[in-house]
Amino acid sequence: MDLAALSEKYGHFYVPAFAVKVAGSDLLRDHAIAVTQAEVDLSLGATGRFSFTVPSAFDLERREFENPDKTKLLEMLSFGAPVSIRMGYGDAAKLPVLITGMITEVTTSFNDSGGAEMTISGYDNGFPMTGGKYTRAWKQARDSQAILDIAGLNGLDPDVASTREELGQIEQNQESDLEFVKKLAERNGCEFYVVDKKFHFGPPQNKGDGVVELMGPRPA
Repeated sequence: MDLAALSEKYGHFYVPAFAVKVAGSDLLRDHAIAVTQAEVDLSLGATGRFSFTVPSAFDLERREFENPDKTKLLEMLSFGAPVSIRMGYGDAAKLPVLITGMITEVTTSFNDSGGAEMTISGYDNGFPMTGGKYTRAWKQARDSQAILDIAGLNGLDPDVASTREELGQIEQNQESDLEFVKKLAERNGCEFYVVDKKFHFGPPQNKGDGVVELMGPRPA
């Protein structure tokens, strides 16, 4: 696709937009909950992170964190609540989903006038892999079999490329699942990431065609 066609597809890159859903409901469109800022941080070999800010989140008369339609914000934006964030250009409802995950942190702040805002943060669905330390062993198995098991234990749908060598024993020794997967990825020259509920593990996919074709200056 050339840049002109891409520009046409994404509203000429005129105004960036985003949409935040919590438990399947769009905060702005379904509950009139304003969101003034949203950030998504994605990287290979780590859990993706998101944050967004809800301004004017406190009702002074009721002494409650709620919006004008009386939605209890602390109940809706609770720990573990599922979140999806879309970002890009054009119609917010049709933007690509950049991250799906869960809320792990809620921060509040108050200004001098008594107003308050909430900052909601969390991680993608690989977050459960970061908790705990485990000791496990696999005998006469490939690293990819251990990866398949770890993905399943964390409620993820595995898309795992088979590793070549069968080993006498594979050990996870007092490591989090994320630390263990990183170790196996490094020794096999692989990368991994989570998209929605799917866990991808395999060789780097960096030899494909570029997304956009940039044309050089025309000859005189």
